[in-house]
Amino acid sequence: MAPLTTTLGTPLGPDFTLTLDGKNISGQVRPRLISLSATLNRGTIADSLTLDLDDSDGKLALPTRGKLLLASIGWQGQPLTLLGSFIVNTLQHSGAPDKLTITASSADFSGSLSEKHKESYFDGNTDRTTLGSIIRIIAARNGLQASIAPEFAQLTVISAHQTDEADMDFLTKLATQYGAIADIKYGTLMLLKPGTGRSASRAPLPAVVISRSQGDSHKFTLADRTIYTAVEASWQDINGAQQKTLPTLSVPTAQNAGQAYIREGGKQKIDKLPRIYPDEASARLAAQARVESLQRLSATMSIKLASGREDLVPETTVTLAGFKSQFNEVRWIITKVEHTLGAEGFTTTLALETAP
Repeated sequence: MAPLTTTLGTPLGPDFTLTLDGKNISGQVRPRLISLSATLNRGTIADSLTLDLDDSDGKLALPTRGKLLLASIGWQGQPLTLLGSFIVNTLQHSGAPDKLTITASSADFSGSLSEKHKESYFDGNTDRTTLGSIIRIIAARNGLQASIAPEFAQLTVISAHQTDEADMDFLTKLATQYGAIADIKYGTLMLLKPGTGRSASRAPLPAVVISRSQGDSHKFTLADRTIYTAVEASWQDINGAQQKTLPTLSVPTAQNAGQAYIREGGKQKIDKLPRIYPDEASARLAAQARVESLQRLSATMSIKLASGREDLVPETTVTLAGFKSQFNEVRWIITKVEHTLGAEGFTTTLALETAP
């Protein structure tokens, strides 16, 4: 495996910078780079960075685990895009020919989030609290700032108990229950609404159009599953001391031929949520979140772009052009981005799901 020496850093060629513990090591890495790959994920799955380096001369020094690695990629002559900060956590040396593989994970996920805790969350003498309060407590415990989408901040939560669970696992479960996504970027724990075309900081992301001519390959998958036409949720009316059920919330009918195709042929039924929610507002939000989830999970698409797009990130809204009409007429959301600098140059692979 020869290092990449012909395209990196040349005019119109791909480019990168790497900083290890504050020291720019791009010049040392460039003549040895076999491949660089970065995976950007949605939610509480850590982003990752992998470097394959040529060590056929045996002179490559082994880095120390726990070092902070900053990576940026893009194109020569243009501003590079910061992928994030990563902590080196895995080293592998193999051969022959000798090669060093360095794997690093997002620095935002490297702290105490994996430690298990026992805690009950409540305000005052009641067993109730708000979703926003729980997020702020967990953020503070891990030395993070908190940013909560307004629609989630004041939601009532009853009997929230974290029993020997890592904060990350508890956050993921809690967010899913209320139709949210927990994410950590740049030292901030965020609670977001998925599929809205907003970044982790809640800033609007520019929608993009991807034509088939840009793609090197694609794969569309339509799973065999039940097609739910409506969602039903219940809540506990404390004042009336009785359980109540909201009016059934219907899944919107298909708005175009693409949506109609995706929903065609499924076994249709009503999805009854098993949880009893603490109040009407929480039940209504959970039902709406489930409706939107059902719309998102119907079909998936992956596209490999022959020319890398370092500007693309999870939650970006995508419209397709030049594919089959059933694909072009559907609104898509990016759920994962994989950037690769390697033998094929700079490529980007996107994982997409249907948007509500």
